[in-house]
Amino acid sequence: MMTGALAWSQQSAPPASALTPVLAELKQQTPIPILLPTRLPPLLGPGVYASAEGTATAYTIRLESEPDCHQADVCFVGELKAQKGGALTYPEAVQIDKVIQGRFQPPSCSGTCSLPAIEWKLNGVLYSAQLSLRARSVRDQRAALLQVAETATRNGAR
Repeated sequence: MMTGALAWSQQSAPPASALTPVLAELKQQTPIPILLPTRLPPLLGPGVYASAEGTATAYTIRLESEPDCHQADVCFVGELKAQKGGALTYPEAVQIDKVIQGRFQPPSCSGTCSLPAIEWKLNGVLYSAQLSLRARSVRDQRAALLQVAETATRNGAR
């Protein structure tokens, strides 16, 4: 299983349209390779609006259902994150493009609820996606998040 180095794709499809507005600014904020899916699965909420923050060792792209929500929890529909280093922690092993070991976390509620999420490590960076999916079954949620991880990885650094 490949968990280490992977060459970035030379030909990449454009990222999901909701993510495009934050890409240029995020590239200036972080040296971490930015992996973005080519499309987002159907999410809960009327729309998807992105905001991003980057540092020398990480980035977070926050997705909200309203354009001026200012990171209020009521608008949260997901996030895409990367952190240099880190370890896989989610309980279920999954294969991303048959070569990358990933982990899946189904949604859960115990006191607070967590969204389904996927994580994978590539070239020393831990990537993750946590999304409020319209898909109801855990099987469909896993498949949607696998597609997010696969298209982000296949298309390489932006």
